[in-house]
Amino acid sequence: MEELPAFRVPDDVIEALSATADELKARADVLLEKLSDITHDKHLPGTSWKENLSAKATVAEIQLAAGVHLDNDVSGLPALLSELIEAEYAGAVHNAFVSWHKKIKFLTPRNDDDPSGPSRLTKVFSQLAASTGDQIHYGYVFKSEGMLANGIVEPDKDVGARLIRKELASLKTTQYQAVGVTEDLIHAALLAEAKNLTAKK
Repeated sequence: MEELPAFRVPDDVIEALSATADELKARADVLLEKLSDITHDKHLPGTSWKENLSAKATVAEIQLAAGVHLDNDVSGLPALLSELIEAEYAGAVHNAFVSWHKKIKFLTPRNDDDPSGPSRLTKVFSQLAASTGDQIHYGYVFKSEGMLANGIVEPDKDVGARLIRKELASLKTTQYQAVGVTEDLIHAALLAEAKNLTAKK
């Protein structure tokens, strides 16, 4: 049986896809820079606010770490995380990376080693989806830990307990689960103290 010639993606299609990747990356870079400005990179491994906080930390140690490392204004974080991921936002990029990666995956021949061909674009969209996904994931963990820490350091125990209950409930929602964030990822001592405070109320 005669072997069919390999399908070749037209150059103009590759150029259009490449332009789309560049545009989305530029939008992602802007949003990720804003995320970095809000968190001071304290959401990332290696520079995390909890980097030196023991899993068996005392309440006093948690309060100290929160007071020193979680003192920046993060009021814009929820909206920014939503803008990075949610499809309905005009500036959404993560879902777009995932969508485009799925769309062009079938265009890549198995033996395509052309650095300017579709395989490069498949890798580009895949890498961009993964990198933005990681940032969103860490951002949600940071947001949740920040809310729980706020509840713990809140002088009014009733107000603190309400903040904690609301965030613990959020951790069980599909919004958090969709980005792979569950209670298991929250700092152990922080989570234990947060639950302890709500149990008292």
